[in-house]
Amino acid sequence: MGCSEVGGEPLAGKGLSPADIGTKVLIFGKDSCPYTAAARKDYEERGYEVEYVDVSKHTDGMRMMEQFSGGRDVPVMVENLKTGAKITVGFGGT
Repeated sequence: MGCSEVGGEPLAGKGLSPADIGTKVLIFGKDSCPYTAAARKDYEERGYEVEYVDVSKHTDGMRMMEQFSGGRDVPVMVENLKTGAKITVGFGGT
C-alpha cells in the first residue's frame, strides 16, 4: 500500500547521498501517510538503522526517491544501497 505525494523544500544540510547511505534503510515518505509511519516503525523495531526523508518537505529527497522508484508513491524503502539496492514501493506490514 502507498500514498501519493508532491515535493517541497530542498534537503538543505542533510548531506544525503548514495555514498553516505551505506547499509542504512532509507525510507522516503511523508509524515501524514500511515503506511510511511508503519514502515518506519517496522524497520526500527527490527533493528535497522533508518534514514527518513519527508519528501513533502524536501524537493531533493523527492527527486532522489523518483530516481529509485520511478514514481511519486510513498513510502519507498531502499535497502543495501552499496551492495545492490533492494527497492520496495509501498508497505503492507510484515
